[in-house]
Amino acid sequence: LTVLVAPGSSSVREIHHSVALLLLDRQTATSERALQLYRQLSAMSREGKGLDAMTEVMSKLTGNIVVVQDKRLEVQAVSWPSNTTVDRDAVIKALQQRDALPPVLRNRKAAAKARQSYWQQLLTIDDSPTPMGRLLSPIISGDRARGYLSVIGPAGELDMFDSLAVEHGAAACALEMAKTKAVNEAKKSLRGDFLEGLLAGS
Repeated sequence: LTVLVAPGSSSVREIHHSVALLLLDRQTATSERALQLYRQLSAMSREGKGLDAMTEVMSKLTGNIVVVQDKRLEVQAVSWPSNTTVDRDAVIKALQQRDALPPVLRNRKAAAKARQSYWQQLLTIDDSPTPMGRLLSPIISGDRARGYLSVIGPAGELDMFDSLAVEHGAAACALEMAKTKAVNEAKKSLRGDFLEGLLAGS
């Protein structure tokens, strides 16, 4: 319960104005923190730090579980706060159920066109000591979703910064996944050229 103490001479209009300014300042500061997170994650991708290091940063800043999954819902990276008591295997199992995705995200092309940038869900986890919430954002590269980023924590504690973190984090993960895909395709091309050369020389 928030208690506001104001001078007796203050009018309702003055109080409303002051509260509005306070909330605006807080929202601006939170948005700036999220943008700083995106810049940090993008720099980590350019430096070749990889998804594991990126999820570690997101987890430390949000204080929540952070999971990156590919298009098949296979876990690519996960960071787990030391004070989390929920069962790890149960969380991963819940995340790998495609039916648990919002309907629009089950189609990767539709996910890329969705106007909504993140979704909020309750996770069904057996024997969890507290209801767990999930903030979910598709990782978009090109015309389709290449994977999914989740920030998971106690349902009543996920806040504005968490929602912005999953949104900006997904954008940074898209850069990393696109880079990895380009490298893998280049390697395949080189292997193909090498085999062609061997066959031509035989």
